[in-house]
Amino acid sequence: KGTSIPCHYHVLHCDRHLVNPATRLAPDAEDFENVTYQLCHLYGRADKVVSYATPAYLADHLAERGKLHLEAHFPDSLEDPESVYASSDNSNESKLKEQVDERVCWFNSNAWSKMADTSFQGRHYFL
Repeated sequence: KGTSIPCHYHVLHCDRHLVNPATRLAPDAEDFENVTYQLCHLYGRADKVVSYATPAYLADHLAERGKLHLEAHFPDSLEDPESVYASSDNSNESKLKEQVDERVCWFNSNAWSKMADTSFQGRHYFL
């Protein structure tokens, strides 16, 4: 359906526990490239290779689903973050932070507990 667009990844931290016990060597760039390539073949919604790793797609779906839950409970939208940070007034920034904290606390305590107690448990709800 189009030209595939390659992604560019940065390894931010290479954990020392990733060392191969047989060779005692840390993974190199080719190892990460190989694992990432293989992860691109695991996306359940596509029958072809996707352009970036499946965990990134699933995280995007999870974030979108969380956004929809929040918008259903909090119909008023947050202030435009760019306008808050463009102004030098710290009260706008603290107001935005309070709104975000309120939404995160509600989601973590209320929505997630409801989802855990329903038929969604053990299923691929976000796929």
